[in-house]
Amino acid sequence: MPMRDKATWYGKAEISPLHPVRAGSYHTWTTTYTVGRYGMDNGGRMRFLFRWCSDMGIPQNTDPGADNYVTAFTSNPAASVSMSFLPKGGWRPWFKCLEFEIKDDSLAEGEQIYITLGDTSQGSKGYLVQSFVESDFHWLIEVECFETGTWIGLEHNIVIPIIAGEPYRLVALSPSTGTIEQPGSLVVKCEDIYGNPAETFRGKISVSVERLDNEHIAEYPRQQWVGPPSHCFSEGDRGTCRLEGYRFTQPGLYRFKITGEDLSHQPTVSNIITINAEPAPLRHFWGDLHAQYNNALGVGSVEEAFRYARDCSGLDFVGHQPNDFQFHNEGWAEVKHALRKFHVPGRFIPFLGYEWSGNTPAGGDRNVHFLDEDGTLHRSSHWHIPDKGDASMDCYPLDELYRVFTKRKDVLIIPHVGGRRCDISRYHNAELEPVLEICSAHGRFEWLLHEALENGYTVGVIGASDDHTGRPGGSYPTIKSFGTRGGLAGIYAPVLSRQEIFAALKARHTYATTGERIGLYVGTADGKLMGDAWESDVTPVVQVRATGTSPIERVEILRNREIVYAHAIFRKEDYDPGLIRIEWGGARVKSRGRETSWNGRISIEGGIIKEVRTFAFDHPRQGITEQSDHHVSWISTTSGDHDGLILDIKGSPQTIINYTSEQGQSRVTLGEIWNGPLCKECGGAGQYYLLGLQPKVSGPYTVNFFWQDSEPVSGRNAYWVRVVQEDGEMAWSSPLYFNNTRLRKTEVKG
Repeated sequence: MPMRDKATWYGKAEISPLHPVRAGSYHTWTTTYTVGRYGMDNGGRMRFLFRWCSDMGIPQNTDPGADNYVTAFTSNPAASVSMSFLPKGGWRPWFKCLEFEIKDDSLAEGEQIYITLGDTSQGSKGYLVQSFVESDFHWLIEVECFETGTWIGLEHNIVIPIIAGEPYRLVALSPSTGTIEQPGSLVVKCEDIYGNPAETFRGKISVSVERLDNEHIAEYPRQQWVGPPSHCFSEGDRGTCRLEGYRFTQPGLYRFKITGEDLSHQPTVSNIITINAEPAPLRHFWGDLHAQYNNALGVGSVEEAFRYARDCSGLDFVGHQPNDFQFHNEGWAEVKHALRKFHVPGRFIPFLGYEWSGNTPAGGDRNVHFLDEDGTLHRSSHWHIPDKGDASMDCYPLDELYRVFTKRKDVLIIPHVGGRRCDISRYHNAELEPVLEICSAHGRFEWLLHEALENGYTVGVIGASDDHTGRPGGSYPTIKSFGTRGGLAGIYAPVLSRQEIFAALKARHTYATTGERIGLYVGTADGKLMGDAWESDVTPVVQVRATGTSPIERVEILRNREIVYAHAIFRKEDYDPGLIRIEWGGARVKSRGRETSWNGRISIEGGIIKEVRTFAFDHPRQGITEQSDHHVSWISTTSGDHDGLILDIKGSPQTIINYTSEQGQSRVTLGEIWNGPLCKECGGAGQYYLLGLQPKVSGPYTVNFFWQDSEPVSGRNAYWVRVVQEDGEMAWSSPLYFNNTRLRKTEVKG
């Protein structure tokens, strides 16, 4: 039987308008579906399918004045249309399903259904567009004409480019280390409010240099550094430029200061660069080993993502990690081609890999990385792949994957927490799994390192984005799905090559950040580096160097899971009794659906709120919603991270603060807070809130100290460092694994 023309028999859909729309804006689209020869039964359905990672608005048809109002009607007056939204009513990756059912009568060939997304006729602002750029945004349209449950996809070539919003802020990214007279680079990008490169920016930027000496920050004389002092953005820059040839004549700590034209937030400064007098044996590199593209659950092609990682995020290395159970062999060939195209030793290193996506009881999410460009796919399953021709190569549960890769020196596996939580208590291979991913766009998972240490594992840590929005190395929270910024991996290696980055991962010479380029070095006075493991009867002298992108609030050394040293950042006189810090954080659960809602309110009795400011809020649509002299309300969610407010209160010891949120409530006086912070645990995965004093001064940008444990435990002492900035961004070092064979301490000299 010849194949019947879809448009003739199943109908066709037309969508308007099709012009580009700005990310995070409100828009209106009208879809006209013309019924095909089969007609549409009473009870027949039509549905729109949107990508899971899209954070477009949630459709509703009950409040015509509210956002995302949707209307639907037919050309047949006797037929009506009902609507329902099913967040997982479709199929991967087109999970989000907006379904329309025909009721009361049938539709004949040629009759029509009219659907408006973002109907503004009764006061709605329109339909909220997703917050990230996508060059080929579209949605699928399927019909089910006979009330059978069998859906047929309509053929259409609808593409609506989603472009960046208005230029909002500048971001400057530089290497974290260098040597005098050695040329370096600077990446400057102009972003919209959602973190997309603003391709329409045409302003001029001016570049200057600041030097940091003992926390004194001063402009560095122009004659002491070499490099472009300005740049005029052009259409070809597409919102991002890479400026080359910067050199410094003296060792020290520096950062670039960038001033632009006509932007809401300026100027900006880069991360701190440590310039050494002589080349160090190990150099510092930045990377993101975990992201998904449009060959799996994300958006954007592999080449678009690699280009973004290199040019917009200024990364040194990047990974490619599609969910294996939906990743086709054709995509594997595409990735290998892109790897060869973008691989430039000394400049940019992409790694071949995939995500082994078994369910948690079978081991949970693991990223597989290959040293070479011709690795073999051993999937967890072919669950979402029609062609089962190579299903015999699948490995399930995780033990089977370990068995296949055991003794392989060119493979490493990184457990992580994404949708499926990895289970490292039941599954761990010390040879293949040298590091853990402890932060990503899904949240922060310090508890994963705690589990590893409890089990006696010797592992390091990295951060990664797990980005699905086409922005590896520079992902931002979305309105739904991804609650935090994507993380980064800091790595110490001799040179930027695939072999040396791979070896550094194997050696655990790594650390994790929540997305900011926080510099962190943790070693010992005798030359050991974070990640190293050794046995000795001499207690090591630990050296810590941290450079922040924002003032540093806390630097702590932990031994196994216990804080054994908190570096003194603030003095008693640095605190103002009227400055009160309200902080909350944690996650609901360790697995999928972990986001905790902290929507709440503070009210004051017997005093007034002179000023309030937020810190560590992740998304521009969250923050303060209402405030007066006596109360503040907010919207906030956390996924293992923390958010908060700083209140400047005029009052007395008897002034009462009433805290109320969806996770708890407290009533406390200023006098009680002066005697020590109130901290309340709220269950879940580290959920808490606290009320305490806030310093009236900012902390330093750099912290450098030596420390020695006066009471090391017998046996293993895993020393690791946690850094917290005042903007909420964090860094964690891989542990130093000192196996103490005798309780003895040496003196710290110098």
